[in-house]
Amino acid sequence: MNFNAILDRDLPNIKTEIVDYLETQEVSKQNKKEKLYPKGYEYDVYRDILAKIKNAKIEIFVIDAYVNEELLNLYLEKIPKQVKIRILTNKPKGNFITVAKKYKGKPNVDFEVRQSSDCHDRLFFLDDECWAIGQSVKDAGRKPTYLIRIEGYAFFKNVFDNLWNNASKLL
Repeated sequence: MNFNAILDRDLPNIKTEIVDYLETQEVSKQNKKEKLYPKGYEYDVYRDILAKIKNAKIEIFVIDAYVNEELLNLYLEKIPKQVKIRILTNKPKGNFITVAKKYKGKPNVDFEVRQSSDCHDRLFFLDDECWAIGQSVKDAGRKPTYLIRIEGYAFFKNVFDNLWNNASKLL
C-alpha cells in the first residue's frame, strides 16, 4: 500500500477526531462569564445552565419566548423549593402549560408564568446575576450558541421586570 492510499483512507478520520477534540477543549476551557458552544454540544449547554440554576437561593426569572416543558423537567425540578420561579414567555411550546400546571400544584412552590408578545430574548436572572443564551432552552446546542453573563444586571432586571409587570398571567 502506498502512502497516498493511507492518507486518503485515514486523513479524513484523523481530521474529524482533531476537530472534535479541539471543539471539546474550546467549550471546557472558556472563561466563566462567556461560553461559545459549537453545534451538537447540547449536553454541555444543559450542564452549564443547570450548574448555574442549581446555585440560585432566592429567585430564578427565566425569559424564553418559546419555552417548553424541558425547562421544568430538566432544569427547574432540581432547585430548592424555597426559590421563587418566574417564567416570561410568548408562545409556549409542546406540553409546557400542562406540565407547568402540575409543577405549580406542588406543595410549597412559588411559581408563576406570564405571557407577553414583547418577549423575544432568552435570559436567566439568578439571584443577582443575569445570563443571556443565544437560543431557546429547548433548542440550545442544536446549532452554535452562547451563554454570556450580563454585567449590567440592575439595568436588565429593571427592563424585564417592567415587561413582566405588563404581561398577562398564564399560571
